[in-house]
Amino acid sequence: MKKILFPTDFSEASANALQFTLKLAKAFSAVVDVLHLYQVPLWLEEDVAPELVLQRIEQMGKAAAEEVRSFTQAYDSKFLGKTMAINSTTIAREIVNQAENGKYDLICMGMQGEHAALEKIMGSVTTRTLKQATCPVLTIPAEASFKSIHKIAYATDLDTSDLAAVEQLMTFAGLLGAEVHFVHIETQPDLGKMEDRVQLENCPFEYVDFTIVNHPSIVKGLDLYTQEKGIDVLVFFTPKRRLWDRIFHVSVTKRMAFHSEIPLLVLHSSQRKV
Repeated sequence: MKKILFPTDFSEASANALQFTLKLAKAFSAVVDVLHLYQVPLWLEEDVAPELVLQRIEQMGKAAAEEVRSFTQAYDSKFLGKTMAINSTTIAREIVNQAENGKYDLICMGMQGEHAALEKIMGSVTTRTLKQATCPVLTIPAEASFKSIHKIAYATDLDTSDLAAVEQLMTFAGLLGAEVHFVHIETQPDLGKMEDRVQLENCPFEYVDFTIVNHPSIVKGLDLYTQEKGIDVLVFFTPKRRLWDRIFHVSVTKRMAFHSEIPLLVLHSSQRKV
C-alpha cells in the first residue's frame, strides 16, 4: 500500500476526508496524490471564436490547478504527494482511469451524506467509482474522524469467491494491526437475534469472530452490528456475479455508503496485490 488517489470537489466533506486519508497514509507510509476533475461548460463551444475557446479552456485549467494546490496547502503532511487538475466530462470514469494508469493501490473519497445538496451528483460519481474501479475504494463519511483502526468488519454473503477479497483484506488489516470480524446478515429466520460463531469452515484466514445477524434489512442489520461491536471500518466485496445478484449487491453497497457513519471499504475481484 504505497500510493493513494484522493479525488476532491473542495467540499467540507472532502476536506475532512483528506485529513482522514493523510492520517491513514501515515499508518501505511503511503503517498496521497490529490485529483480535481473539472468540466468546461458546453456553451464555450457555441458562437465563440475557436482561439478564444482554447484560451478560455487554458485559463480554466490554470485556475483549477491553482485551486487544488490551495486546497492542499492547509495540510502539513509529508505524505501529501502531487496535485492534479484534469478536464473531464466523465468524472467517475476518469477517476478510475487515473487510478489504473497511475497504478494506485487505493482510492479514498469523501461522502456528502444522504441529505446534502450535492447528493445526486456525488452519489452518482461515488457509486460509479465503486462499481468501475479495479483497486479498493474507501468512502469516508462527512462525520468520520480518524482514529486508530482496531476493528474491521467484513460483510460476507458466504460466497466462495470471497476468498480472493479476504486475502486482500487480511493484508490491509495486517498493515494497520487491526482485528478482522466476519458478519453475515440473514434476512429471513429468527428476526432480531445475533449469534457469534467461533469457527468458519474451510476459511484459511485468521479472524476474531464470525457473526450471523438476523434482521429484515441488510443495511440496518449491518448498522446495528457495527455499533454494537465498535467497528471502525466496514468492508464489502463486489465480485463478478450474475446480473441480478450484482445489481442487488451494488444496491446494498450504495445504500451503506450513504447510510454508514464509519468508512466503507469496497474491494473488487480484479485488482493488483496490496
